[in-house]
Amino acid sequence: MERIVLEVKPETARRWRMKSKEAKQADIENIDRLLNFWLDAQEEELWPFLERLRQDAEYKGFNDDILTNILNEP
Repeated sequence: MERIVLEVKPETARRWRMKSKEAKQADIENIDRLLNFWLDAQEEELWPFLERLRQDAEYKGFNDDILTNILNEP
């Protein structure tokens, strides 16, 4: 793999630094897939893709309340 640098908000960086090496590796693989799709996709394809992700997450029990709790974690 090759390294790239992305600027994020300080809170995002703090939370990333707190993750385990194993969790980061899994996240990196997912981010790589998403970024590749994003770079290859036409704008019309991106939103249906994101909607499918949202529906799949919702089917698996993920919802706005859970997301809000995650985002509000210290």
